[in-house]
Amino acid sequence: MSAVKLALSALERLADTSHGKRDVEVQLSGFDVNYEALTDWTRLDAESVGRLADAAEAYATRNRGFDTDYAAGFLGAQESLRGRALRDATGHDSPPCRAIMWFTDGMYDIDVRSGAAEAKAFGLTKGYAPNIRLDSDSGVESAVQSGKMLLCNRDGVIDQLRADEVPILAFTLATKI
Repeated sequence: MSAVKLALSALERLADTSHGKRDVEVQLSGFDVNYEALTDWTRLDAESVGRLADAAEAYATRNRGFDTDYAAGFLGAQESLRGRALRDATGHDSPPCRAIMWFTDGMYDIDVRSGAAEAKAFGLTKGYAPNIRLDSDSGVESAVQSGKMLLCNRDGVIDQLRADEVPILAFTLATKI
């Protein structure tokens, strides 16, 4: 997670050297089966960079999630950004600059739920594909295709983020994709 640490340090320097010193807030989050906010929205400064870096480091050991569900990740990020924008809308002259820094190993992956225990632990369907069961290879492939369509189709989640003026900065954590 040294890439996250470098990004946090660069953002903190940017905030510190910007004309008029801009407030930069960061929320670390991750996803596997579901989206998870790892930290609250945190004002970035010299002190908070260390705490956020520690949270990122703790997350680095959790890279063995059951799924790598990009649709769940981007839907969660979109909801979090929109919620933060609504809270920020009161009392500010201009909306905040927002971005998603996406660190990825490059693999969209949903796993077959083999048996009742996995179905109970990880869900037998996805919220964006409630009629597709994840207990077979064909069901999983259909869910992955539904997730990709949700993200990439015209007016999908990625287009919505673009319309909200949220750039997505992607960083690969793998040498082969």
